[in-house]
Amino acid sequence: MNPGRRARLLVLGFALLVGVSVQAVPILEEAYLQQAETRDFQRLSEFLTGRENPGNRLIVRTRPENRNGTYLFCRFDTAIAGFAPGTEIQLEILPSNALVVETWRFSLPSDSSDRRRLAIGVTGEDWPDLTVSALAWRLRALDRQGTILLEEKSYLWEAP
Repeated sequence: MNPGRRARLLVLGFALLVGVSVQAVPILEEAYLQQAETRDFQRLSEFLTGRENPGNRLIVRTRPENRNGTYLFCRFDTAIAGFAPGTEIQLEILPSNALVVETWRFSLPSDSSDRRRLAIGVTGEDWPDLTVSALAWRLRALDRQGTILLEEKSYLWEAP
């Protein structure tokens, strides 16, 4: 085998090895905050089965038994399952009725499958007043070591 071909094969092999060992993190394409109530999540199938049907999105809530609250609705370029097992979602919000940032942490369930949409809800006692809005927010995805995999924030998060 000639030296040029051997070098190309070596480079190709190295590229494949590196590509296989690096896990791509889903890219956040869209994120927005919105107040939501139980009726916003109800579908016909829920009336028939008695179980919530999340449709094409994964829903995590601070109080799973209560759907009323503020949600950060996210859409990713690839499946949420692309996050490594053990990834923690951290949502920070500055409510309009306080001058202190509140932080909530969520573990992504292992059954996130091929869903590209995520609804992160601060619900129930954690957001009791639906007339309170959010002034600013920040979303982070952290791996098990605390390394930031993804960060997105509202315009006002860093405003003076």
